[in-house]
Amino acid sequence: EMSSFEGTFDYTKINTCKTLILVAAGTGLTPMIRIINYVIKQTENQVDMNVILLFFNKTQDDILCGEELQTISKQNKVIVHDILSRPGPEWTGETGYIRGELLHRLLPPISSTTNVTETLVCVCGPTPFSKLAIDLLKEHGYNDNCLHLFLA
Repeated sequence: EMSSFEGTFDYTKINTCKTLILVAAGTGLTPMIRIINYVIKQTENQVDMNVILLFFNKTQDDILCGEELQTISKQNKVIVHDILSRPGPEWTGETGYIRGELLHRLLPPISSTTNVTETLVCVCGPTPFSKLAIDLLKEHGYNDNCLHLFLA
């Protein structure tokens, strides 16, 4: 239920967007899970927008709600990218920290024809992560009109 959000987040923006990008680190996943569940509820289990979650953690053991996220990913067209800064030898997913190259590779390109009112990017995590994420997203072409920062 979206009523649990605090602050300035306007969840009605979700209803008009075609691309929803969620960038989270660690416990910054909490509002993102609420947003994903809202989208699923609003669309009766058929997500008709492009939803991408970039979820940054240190190790595989640090991934919150991992099984839930994989289930959502398989059932609802939500693309989940787990990115680990300290992966174990068995890890086959993305590695490292948030960086421009990673955003360029994993996120849809922004062009002069992209309608920013149809794109929403939400960021939540520790303050240094969030500040860097916002800066990198702006370098990638997203602007303040489509960015929302959840404060930890």
